[in-house]
Amino acid sequence: IIHYITLNLSTMPSKWRVHSCLRKNLLTILTVTGVFAGVALGIFLKESNKGEWNPRDISYVKFVGDLFLSILKGLILPLAIFSLVAAVGSLDLSLSKKIGVGGIIFFAFTTLSAIILGIILALAIRPGLSREMSWQGQSDTDPTTVQDTLMDLIRNMFPPNLVQATLEHYRTKLILPAGKFGNSTPSLRDYEMIEHWETGTNYMGLIVFSISLGITLTRIGSRGRSLLDVCQGLSDCIMILINWVIWFSPVGVMFLIAGEILRIEDFGAVVKSLGLYLGTIVAGLVIHGMIVLPLLFFLLTRKLPFKYTGNMMPAMAMAFGSGSR
Repeated sequence: IIHYITLNLSTMPSKWRVHSCLRKNLLTILTVTGVFAGVALGIFLKESNKGEWNPRDISYVKFVGDLFLSILKGLILPLAIFSLVAAVGSLDLSLSKKIGVGGIIFFAFTTLSAIILGIILALAIRPGLSREMSWQGQSDTDPTTVQDTLMDLIRNMFPPNLVQATLEHYRTKLILPAGKFGNSTPSLRDYEMIEHWETGTNYMGLIVFSISLGITLTRIGSRGRSLLDVCQGLSDCIMILINWVIWFSPVGVMFLIAGEILRIEDFGAVVKSLGLYLGTIVAGLVIHGMIVLPLLFFLLTRKLPFKYTGNMMPAMAMAFGSGSR
């Protein structure tokens, strides 16, 4: 590996290597810089005003970041729908079956490995164990069962109203009947089931509809070609808009993180209480993202994963920055 990297670097002029690296990773560098700049700005504002920051002042600081996230979220839904319809509609169905089965197997395996890794790290580090924490008197204010969760997932895959699916998703809500059981402790099966629609896009249902529509357009042949061209054109246009918005991300991320820093009353106490939890998450992400997935990539393709991982850095930096809230 070292010989391969050294050989490739030695064949390129030094100025060209630096310029190419900076040009290729400029957005990643700017986004990471925006993260650190947001932390510095938040600390500076917090120290300049020793008094407590009220929600109105914090909203002023976060306004630019909230605007960035709103624009980005507004473009995600049409991009997902049109790109899925165009992508599935342009595939050969016989090939799509193989790709779909392979994708499901790969997704299931990587998800299962991430779950196992998370359980191992949680049992080893035990981030929730603290002598200072007392759970007496606390109750589950939002009870649920595994069966209801799985059934809700399937229900959301087939929404009764596509317009409603862009705004709400279904969830079964369990309510304890008042005075029915007295002082006895009922099981979750004794709770009343209430149909509840929560605010939030039902991406699962929209994705299932988009894939189904794309497959249907391939079935009708040339008659569906015009609609596929429209979806492809809309997808290309939205991608251009997203690229414009993405270049605004360093500024948006900076103000988002600065606002979050101002919301924290005692930064040291938060770090102390969440230190083990944060360490567990970071360890899991590093092991899974830097060891498990690259090793799986190498076993399946027999190629070094460094180039693939490097190409994923802009997406990972964007996810890290925009997930600050």
